[in-house]
Amino acid sequence: MGMLLQSAALGSAPCGSVSDALSRIASQVRRITLSGGGTAMALFLDKIKIADSGTTQIVTADLVVMPESPGGAIRSSVTLTLDPDRAVWTREEGLLDALCRL
Repeated sequence: MGMLLQSAALGSAPCGSVSDALSRIASQVRRITLSGGGTAMALFLDKIKIADSGTTQIVTADLVVMPESPGGAIRSSVTLTLDPDRAVWTREEGLLDALCRL
């Protein structure tokens, strides 16, 4: 995820970069066993909406994290801005903050 957002202007958050935040929460998030072996963290985007102006795409969604401990999913609103010509995310709002709050 950190590589996908390396060109993006990140929102301010107290826990560092996206990679730092993911490393910090790794033990708190449920793991999913992959069919080819290995595992992935149970976090995904839901309720995705895309506004396409032709020069940029604004993606709004809920970041859903399934915690390791019993209980329900944790949802946070996020916004990502994509430059479709360069195929890179140029801005994020809410994602880093949501990861830091876990």
